[in-house]
Amino acid sequence: MCSNPIQCFLARTMVTSCSMDEVKSLLLELFRKFDKEGAGLISIGDLTDVFKSFGLSEFDGKACELVLRKADDTGMGKVSYEKFISWIWESSIDRIPLDYRNLLPDRFEVDISKRFILDKLVLGEGGYGKVFVARDKNYENRLVAVKHVTKTGDVSRTERFYEELKLMKQLDHPNICRLLGTYEKDKDIFFVMEYCAGGEVFQRIISSGKISEEFTADIITQVAAALRYAHARSIAHRDVKPENVVFCSKDPADPSIKLIDWGLGISFAGTKMCDAVGSITYAAPEVISAKGIYAYTSTCDLWSLGVLTYVMLCGRPPFWGSQEVHLERARAEKYPMPADPWNSISGHAKDLVINLMRALPENRLSIEQVVEHPWLTAKSWPEPKPNIQESILSNMRHFCNKSTFSAICITAVASQLDHRRLKSMHQVFQKLDKNRDGVLCLEEVKHGFQEILGEDSADYKEVEVIFKSLDLDNSDKVDYTEFCAGALGQHVVAQDEACWAAFTSFDTDHTGKISKAELLRVLRNADLNKCWSNDVCEEVAHSIIGKHDEDQDGEIDFVEWMGIMRQSFDSHVMDDDGAETIKEARLWAYDLLKKIGTGSG
Repeated sequence: MCSNPIQCFLARTMVTSCSMDEVKSLLLELFRKFDKEGAGLISIGDLTDVFKSFGLSEFDGKACELVLRKADDTGMGKVSYEKFISWIWESSIDRIPLDYRNLLPDRFEVDISKRFILDKLVLGEGGYGKVFVARDKNYENRLVAVKHVTKTGDVSRTERFYEELKLMKQLDHPNICRLLGTYEKDKDIFFVMEYCAGGEVFQRIISSGKISEEFTADIITQVAAALRYAHARSIAHRDVKPENVVFCSKDPADPSIKLIDWGLGISFAGTKMCDAVGSITYAAPEVISAKGIYAYTSTCDLWSLGVLTYVMLCGRPPFWGSQEVHLERARAEKYPMPADPWNSISGHAKDLVINLMRALPENRLSIEQVVEHPWLTAKSWPEPKPNIQESILSNMRHFCNKSTFSAICITAVASQLDHRRLKSMHQVFQKLDKNRDGVLCLEEVKHGFQEILGEDSADYKEVEVIFKSLDLDNSDKVDYTEFCAGALGQHVVAQDEACWAAFTSFDTDHTGKISKAELLRVLRNADLNKCWSNDVCEEVAHSIIGKHDEDQDGEIDFVEWMGIMRQSFDSHVMDDDGAETIKEARLWAYDLLKKIGTGSG
């Protein structure tokens, strides 16, 4: 048992779920029961009794006085309980923060062949490994890309692999290839990633000679958005080239792309970049001449972006010859723009190329200027269908009713979906992301709800609560996976493939069942132990298995997991024990604890 009653309270109530309107109504009924005078007012004594009814013995008279004083703006020592509940509701009601990125499964000493069949088709090959197509053994239609690298006696090389994994976990953007999990056994490391069937931009250039200006603008817009997101997190790619930009689809009319291969990427926060890396054709002059001595900045990616644009527009590299000749011409900004095809290319396109391929990094456009460049903002993204937009926003409102464990389950599904499943959500995300920085702030979400649903809609009136619920890690921003988790609807439960992927992200040893130890690992990996003690995590895991283990074998199999998923996505689920009032009460009790500074252990 837990020593802290607040922690026990959180543990007992984490799996409940009900609507916000129901919570408000039920809370009002609860307070009426403790309104001894029937005057519609709540006093310190009444509030103490309410908390005691929840087993919150730590809320003594002094603590309740502090809480009530914050809500009472009349100085009477009493407050209308309707006003009190409104004050609670309008306060900072944060979900217990969780690090959703750590839900991605890392498997050690587990054979990848237990889960996937690796095809002989090699998608790409580099100095450190190969990338294959792989099929899920249980769902043959589920394809992934698997990068296989081998550890050697070269310690720095092995560290490079782990650095790439670390960076990919941090990068959560619709135009960056998603990492779905990892396997490590003996000397082999496997990166499991989403599969992009359309092939490399390089292949498209080879087959067609060049790419149309309009199509190029679509692609460069997405690459620039990915770089802006990465640079904002102090991550540089350092190998931007056509081989590392892949099309999501084989459809020649679909420009959707992903930026891949972060093997040369680096977090430059507090670190100098001075390695001469990448392909000489696309590497900035300062990278080529760094020689491990001279430092450069993330603007190196902007030079590479300029060269990429140049090559896509005309089908030829801007510089050639030996490394010395190449470097000399790059420093002199001497590259040909002959009449054909450049006479048919717009001034805006040429302006972007010229102002990216500046020899001095400080003279290049900033990544923010690139994203807002007239050539890239001239064309808007496809408008999602109104009914899809409304459905997604409605799903987001239901998501804010979810318990912490339900949120974990739903987010596990969202983190395993690829671009095919997320296409409509991607379109809505793009529409909301007005400044194209790859995350959503409160104002962007507000504007989207206002534009799509109107100011008089119930959803718009609850938009701040919805935003806080979507912001799982309490970063004051909604990341792409957080948005997708909120946007998923009940129809996902009908897709066994998606739920299977989430199930296997919990079942890290591939036994076909989720044990209590694996549940504990999920809770701890999500950093919930920052708010919950080990005792609480133990009690939560025990409670989940006790509630959903229908065959009483002490573990959760896939059939039982599907029951959890159906409950997680059901917006009308109530607990059988009458604890439906407690789900949101958990949130505001936790918030009130923060307000009076007692903490929750």
